[in-house]
Amino acid sequence: MPSGCDCGGMAVVVLLIAPLMAVAQSRPREARPDSSADRSHGAIQVVNDWQDEVSLSLWSENRERLGQWSIRPGENVVLQERGEQIRVRPHDKMKIGDDGGRWVEVGQIGQAQNGVWHVNVRNIWAATHQDHPEGC
Repeated sequence: MPSGCDCGGMAVVVLLIAPLMAVAQSRPREARPDSSADRSHGAIQVVNDWQDEVSLSLWSENRERLGQWSIRPGENVVLQERGEQIRVRPHDKMKIGDDGGRWVEVGQIGQAQNGVWHVNVRNIWAATHQDHPEGC
């Protein structure tokens, strides 16, 4: 009977393919390498909780200058350059003033929340001037 042979052949094929499909489906998906980096890429908001106006400079981890701003005491600003919000990553670097102080990475002193990095001037100062007393 020809129809019986066809069913038997299909059964053999199904029995051979089924385990291969189960193994292929049980493998976990690999994460895209850029997905975690994209989550930490965001605008940056700086609060000048210092008593004086400060000069803040920001550079990418690739040493590309992102900008420099003067921020008055009490100001809470989202940094912009040419009308566009600056977007930073955790390894981008910033510092206060031009006195030769050290640079600090945004991820060391800021907190990312809802796509925005939040940074306080006092935290930048403390991280970049650890060997100097506050206010000097």
